[in-house]
Amino acid sequence: MFSFKDYLLKLLTNKELRVLKKRFTIVQLLKSNLTYRKIAQKIGISTTTVVRLNKRLKIRKFKKKNYIKKPALASKNIYIKKQKLPWKIG
Repeated sequence: MFSFKDYLLKLLTNKELRVLKKRFTIVQLLKSNLTYRKIAQKIGISTTTVVRLNKRLKIRKFKKKNYIKKPALASKNIYIKKQKLPWKIG
């Protein structure tokens, strides 16, 4: 009789197993409160991948302090990043 691990190893290719392992590692690191950038550097992936996985699983709350709600898209709860002016005044 096969275990779940044996079935999984037979169904998935090596590349799929690597991706799955990375995703589980991301989840563990997100729970340990490392920054997205540090997680991405440790695993060798982009920060976008970490953010996307966090949004899907809702492990951490989305911080809105550097973001403003776009008026045209207010009903969809879409936020855009606040940007500083490229020049100094005064």
